[in-house]
Amino acid sequence: MKLFSIQFIQRTLLCLVLLGTAPLALANSNLNAPPKQVTQTIENAKLMGYGTLRWFGLRVYDGQLWSNADPEGFNYKRDPSCLN
Repeated sequence: MKLFSIQFIQRTLLCLVLLGTAPLALANSNLNAPPKQVTQTIENAKLMGYGTLRWFGLRVYDGQLWSNADPEGFNYKRDPSCLN
């Protein structure tokens, strides 16, 4: 007698995958709108880049760089920017 059927295992794995990717979809949906601190400081701010700092696999910090400058000619000394 089998302990688990193949269909049960497949459904369980599918649920785990879907639950694991849901936070990624929610986190990426908020990247387009600048936070309030950024809009108060920089006019017409757009997202230049983002990344995650991990330490031994644990997420420590999610960072976003906002600026109103052109991405190709961005200079952190000259152009206004905000790291959030």
